[in-house]
Amino acid sequence: MVAPSAASVQKFLSAPPHSVRGFLFYGSDGLQISARAEALATLVAKKAGQDAEVMRLHDIDAAAAPDRIATELNTGWLFGGTKIIWLTNLPAKAHAAVLEAVATPIDGAFLIAQAPDLKKSHKLTQTFEGVSYLAAISCYGE
Repeated sequence: MVAPSAASVQKFLSAPPHSVRGFLFYGSDGLQISARAEALATLVAKKAGQDAEVMRLHDIDAAAAPDRIATELNTGWLFGGTKIIWLTNLPAKAHAAVLEAVATPIDGAFLIAQAPDLKKSHKLTQTFEGVSYLAAISCYGE
């Protein structure tokens, strides 16, 4: 179960466990969600090296083709390297696709998903909290 407390979230995000490949940022503080997701994307890309690529999928992209999320996570780059899929605003239409994409451990890629206004009781949040290779980070402000 990976859901760092408010007191430990900064430490967790500065050195996330190697086994965690998917991160869900949720809550009511959209600015905090964006800032934490951006900092994590930068950190993961830096640690992955020069061959790392960050692919941003916006809400329009994810809503138009929800299956693209799993496709991107499961296919490598043409010339190798680590793929970092960043969902900048996860639409409700793509929730089922994300649940399917993270049903098994993510290998060779990272998923960073921003889901403003998602509740702790939501199935997506519960899924990210419930397995060791995913993490749910709440963002409700100070």
